Amino acid sequence: MPSKVWIDGKLVDKNDARISVFDHGLLFGDGVWEGMRAYDGHVFKLREHIDWLYHTAETLSLKIPLTSAELIDAVVATLKANSRTNGYVRVIVTRGPGTLGLDPRKCEPAVIVIAEDVVEYPRELYDAGLDVVMVAADRYESSDRTLSRAGVVQARVEALKAGCLDAILYRPGGTIHGSTDGSVFAVKDGQLTGTALTQVAQAVVVAEAKAAGLSVAGELTQDHLLSAPDEIFLVSTAAEVIAVRSIDGKPVGSGKEGPITRKLRELYRTAARRPPV
Repeated sequence: MPSKVWIDGKLVDKNDARISVFDHGLLFGDGVWEGMRAYDGHVFKLREHIDWLYHTAETLSLKIPLTSAELIDAVVATLKANSRTNGYVRVIVTRGPGTLGLDPRKCEPAVIVIAEDVVEYPRELYDAGLDVVMVAADRYESSDRTLSRAGVVQARVEALKAGCLDAILYRPGGTIHGSTDGSVFAVKDGQLTGTALTQVAQAVVVAEAKAAGLSVAGELTQDHLLSAPDEIFLVSTAAEVIAVRSIDGKPVGSGKEGPITRKLRELYRTAARRPPV
């Protein structure tokens, strides 16, 4: 039975889901999105994800035609319609259909909610760690939560060509933008340093690390990644926390998941599965 997709207030079979070919999300990548995960019948940090979606929309002067409460109800309704207690939810807001011209004033924003199976890395890699490559972000620049994701896709293609499943993106000057799928952390002598990129999942890791008595400071740079860190790990809503075992073919630390990464992976999974207050 096809899953249901919520489009502008209506639940339709995903095979029947349609948007206009004149939608500016399709024509120009003009829109925003936010991904979240459902665990045991609740969406982890649902309100925080929705708040972040509205924040991203504001950066594009895109007015979401629903209140945050209405959008939360739409997420819950979509999960219920698909009988999902666990899975991945993506909320998309496009500029909506208009003309072939760029003028956004002629568009009415559209809202889409999708609930599907979560796509994680293979389970064995959570113990073994990922092999990644470094890619210059300016070659494949695109905003993190807008629909213009072609650059990130191309960076992932470059990683796959190198036999890796992800890439770490760096900017001119050496600051780390993130991975193609989320945030990056390095561990050196018990201290964590992460990317400046703000995401809900990243904020959870920082909070859990501090609660566990770990030090979190600074902004991650190429120097941190190249100066023999003890551990490196990636964080994203879909993948949660996963270790990096090598960068550009060079082993990181012991070449497998380290103790701090493992601890934070376990803390994140516990937090995500904790019933909401």
